[in-house]
Amino acid sequence: MNCEFLKRTYPFNKKKQNIKESIAYGVIIWAILYFLQPFGFASYQGNKLLASALFGIVTFCCHAIYMWTFLKFIYTRVTPWRIWHNGCSIFCLIVIIAVGNFLLVAYLYQVPFSFDLFFTFFYWTLIIGILITALSTGIQYNIALKERMEELLRNTTEEQKD
Repeated sequence: MNCEFLKRTYPFNKKKQNIKESIAYGVIIWAILYFLQPFGFASYQGNKLLASALFGIVTFCCHAIYMWTFLKFIYTRVTPWRIWHNGCSIFCLIVIIAVGNFLLVAYLYQVPFSFDLFFTFFYWTLIIGILITALSTGIQYNIALKERMEELLRNTTEEQKD
């Protein structure tokens, strides 16, 4: 298997972590759960608005804590940031959110801890996490492409020939 792709430098800048990104992910999770009601959430008999909001809050908290602690620490020590680094960091974030979701359900519904329940929540978090990551990466790519195009347009034709 050729892993050269994963060893390439990550094409986007390491961005400064801000709270807006964490809030956006929390709101997206709330909206997915409340409006689409996947994974049997439609059969939930309690207050669906509150339950979906709690999952959004868990996502917000896990993302914010992860970005401001672990990822900030890793960013300062790993240079250059490569594609495989980013993939591993996203996977770790998904695991942390899955643990948060698992603990929330175990607390709210007073269900015993079990590996089956954890892996169920890990699976569901992975499915939604992959979709959100793909969307986020696409948006990030378009922003980087737009910035690069604006930079090229500012250059003179002589500078572009070089």
